[in-house]
Formats: sequence, C-alpha cells, structure tokens
Amino acid sequence: MENMNTKNYLDEHLHMLLDQLQSLEAVPGLQIESAFHPKTPDRVKLEQPEEGNPDEHEEVTKKEAEGEFA
Repeated sequence: MENMNTKNYLDEHLHMLLDQLQSLEAVPGLQIESAFHPKTPDRVKLEQPEEGNPDEHEEVTKKEAEGEFA
C-alpha cells in the first residue's frame, strides 16, 4: 500500500499536535515514584508474601478446567 500522505499534510498535523502539547499545563509538584525511592508512607503495612519451602507443594485433587489433566 502506497503512503498517500503529502509532506504538507504531515507538517500541518505535526504543528497542530505540537501546539496542543504546548498548551497543556504542567502539573506542579508531582514527582515520579520509583522502586529505589518509594513514596509509600511508613504507616501503611505492605503484606509480604509467605516464603515456604519451594520443594513442598499442595496436592491438587480437583480439576479446575474441563480439559485439564488430573
């Protein structure tokens, strides 16, 4: 399929997009949270997953889906 977009058409839409982006108001004071500097308050208790023996597994006796092997 041939690209039917003219350079003039693309430039016009690029300028419209850039004008719209320039008119957006910045969000003051908003910081990005990262894994290295989490912003979670200390009073919030995060649940840690239970770490058990990876060699011990629960016995599965019931099929969860019709086509599942037993």
